[in-house]
Amino acid sequence: MKFLIFTLVLTISISSYSQEILTKTIDSKELKRKQAIKVYVPKDYKKNTEVQYPVAIVLGDQYLFDLYVGNAKLYADADMAPQQIVIGIDMTTTYDKDTSIIPATNALTNSAINFYNFIKYELLQYTESTFRTSPFLAISAEGKAANFISHFLKESEPIFNAYICATPEFSEFSSELIRSYALQRISEIDNTFFCFC
Repeated sequence: MKFLIFTLVLTISISSYSQEILTKTIDSKELKRKQAIKVYVPKDYKKNTEVQYPVAIVLGDQYLFDLYVGNAKLYADADMAPQQIVIGIDMTTTYDKDTSIIPATNALTNSAINFYNFIKYELLQYTESTFRTSPFLAISAEGKAANFISHFLKESEPIFNAYICATPEFSEFSSELIRSYALQRISEIDNTFFCFC
């Protein structure tokens, strides 16, 4: 009997969780391929039609996405953070190519530039035109992808308000490159800027 109750509760939990995750495909001109994404929509999204939600982009739609969504739900339920939309980019077969750098300079390769432009020009536009979003944007990645997202810091007008670099694999030139971005300028432009590495 206990096993039956446990199985029933687990099934209900999984089905209610999966209803909040949407799977979408973007026909990307930058990548010259269809790009799959997962979208976590907060539980009150349909009910609170006047609310605009911050967006978090997670590079990878597997465990980092699940971890981010779990924490987002936990903090929102405890009123420690606003509810947010979380976008996970499927990089199962393209991770190395999409986050690749030229080792001698830490510059992005052509394929990584295409992925960068996909996020900047296509994914963010898709997100803003499809969902009720607020202006606050975050981006999160780990390992080589954390090094990749640091390149968004060079934009003269910041795209993201928060950068979460989990266990970054920086090259020997990364710190020099990041210093060249003169990050103190961002605090003069926007006082809601956060960088966690």
